[in-house]
Amino acid sequence: MTETSKTVDHALRLLTEIGARGPGTVAELAHRLGVPRTVAHRLLATLRDHGFVHRGPDARYALGVALFDLANQVEARLRDVAAPLLAGLAEDLDETAILTIRDGAEAVAVDQYRAGRTMVTIDYHPGIHHPLTVAAAGLAILAWSDDAQARRAVDAVRDPAVLRTRLAAIRGRGYAQSAHEFQPGVCGVSAPIFGTAGAPIASIGIVTPAARFTSEHHFAPPVTEAAAAATAALTTRA
Repeated sequence: MTETSKTVDHALRLLTEIGARGPGTVAELAHRLGVPRTVAHRLLATLRDHGFVHRGPDARYALGVALFDLANQVEARLRDVAAPLLAGLAEDLDETAILTIRDGAEAVAVDQYRAGRTMVTIDYHPGIHHPLTVAAAGLAILAWSDDAQARRAVDAVRDPAVLRTRLAAIRGRGYAQSAHEFQPGVCGVSAPIFGTAGAPIASIGIVTPAARFTSEHHFAPPVTEAAAAATAALTTRA
């Protein structure tokens, strides 16, 4: 059995808890994490010294700038890995290939590659965002997300049971498909990209005019292959 550090585990769970449910005092975070207050205090003091959390004037601890610096590095690495895969998808399928990350309960486009052999293409430019619960790019991330914020996003839709059934089907086939959800006339197929912790960090896929979307099975294999290649590149240790 692999040895693990209980202290590191507590620290990582604490950061995840703050990220998922928001800032808290020492007492609040100790209760939410299920550890003694003295343990939470020591963890927060160490994380604060390294810039991973900061203490506000209301004595509540929030995520610190060190985490955002790391996130920026991860996003830059993700975009470097995904760039040739986006180009390959777009050129092979003659469509627009997109890279999407999660920002809380939203899916945010960070890169695209548009093929140029057709007169009508989709411009899914960086910065476009929508709820994770809408469209293939977000659903491909949400289907494998199991944190509190993701669960709340599912619970907030009109019919959570229908969405949960859909997410289970997405996990079963390995990709998400959508039509006319984020914008009428646009269809998409996306698959998740996983990080080293095994959680989805992004999705890669295509968006196409509905008139050219004759079958999801035409797009699914290359999309899932691109997602698997990105995951392998990001998680394989040198």
